[in-house]
Amino acid sequence: MVRLLACALAGALLFLTPLSADAAKAKKKAKPIKGTVVEVKGETLTIRTVPAKKQTGAKPVEKVFKLTSATKVEKVSGKKTEQKVTPAAVSDLAKNQTVTVSHKGETATVVKISKAKKKKTTT
Repeated sequence: MVRLLACALAGALLFLTPLSADAAKAKKKAKPIKGTVVEVKGETLTIRTVPAKKQTGAKPVEKVFKLTSATKVEKVSGKKTEQKVTPAAVSDLAKNQTVTVSHKGETATVVKISKAKKKKTTT
């Protein structure tokens, strides 16, 4: 009887383990998306994403995010190790700016405006 109960308990644990791993993946935060502002219209922000360097042949994709009153907009300046973050407004967002959008689903929670990196010129 005890052996049967122990086997049933072990079997139940094997079936429940994959479910808890899927639940952990679902709770995992979405990664911030970096891109260039295409359009800011009303309460929507459209950006063109930057494909990862390791993805050969990947094309930029446009993503649309909802802006709410809870959405924070910040300007980031300075070098990576000495960054300064200052508050900004949605009206500070303009076309062709480089931004990083933290989001929950399709709603932007934090939009960070950063300066575009200078392109190296070869002469």
